[in-house]
Formats: sequence, structure tokens, C-alpha cells
Amino acid sequence: MSLAKNSRPIYSTGPRPVDSDEIREDQTIPSGPQEIVLRMERSGRGGKTVTVVEMRNFPDDDTREMAKELKRKLGTGGAVKNNTIEIQGEQRERIRAFFIKKRIKIRG
Repeated sequence: MSLAKNSRPIYSTGPRPVDSDEIREDQTIPSGPQEIVLRMERSGRGGKTVTVVEMRNFPDDDTREMAKELKRKLGTGGAVKNNTIEIQGEQRERIRAFFIKKRIKIRG
């Protein structure tokens, strides 16, 4: 099968193999014990309640993956900011159960 003159090849958006030369210095694993702290915030948010999950000593990639899984599991919106996950609404008990099921230590 030949390509037309004005067509472009299709490319994959999936993960590609990573060479060891491509590993950045900022991809180091944080030192210290991994810990999760749960709290609820309302101030500065126009009266809206937000559950904050502080991910201490977790790599950024793990925080983003955990946020994605939490939002899907809880059916809520949220965001990742400075190694913390902000989930919309009062979700502390459901988040606590989520981390207990995954056998991750949690405070708050």
C-alpha cells in the first residue's frame, strides 16, 4: 500500500521506550516515609467544601495517578497542586476507605 503524495503517516500517542539518557535529574525518589494527610478546607473557596489529600514523600507521577483514580472512583472533580490532591466536596470517609483498601498509611 502506498501513501498519497499529500498524506502524512499516522503516529502513536502511546508510551514510548525511554532511554537511560532521557531520565531527568528531577525524577528522583523522595526520601523519608510516605504518608498521606487528609483534611477539609472551606476558606478562600467561596463557601465550597474541598477535601485535601496531602501526599508527603510521594513522587509526582504517583500523586497524579492517585488523583486520577480517586476522581474516577468517587465520581467527583478535583485537581493536583504542589503534591496535594484537592477533591470537590466532603469526601474524607470515602477517601479514607479508599486508602485503607490499598493498604496505605493515612492520617487525619
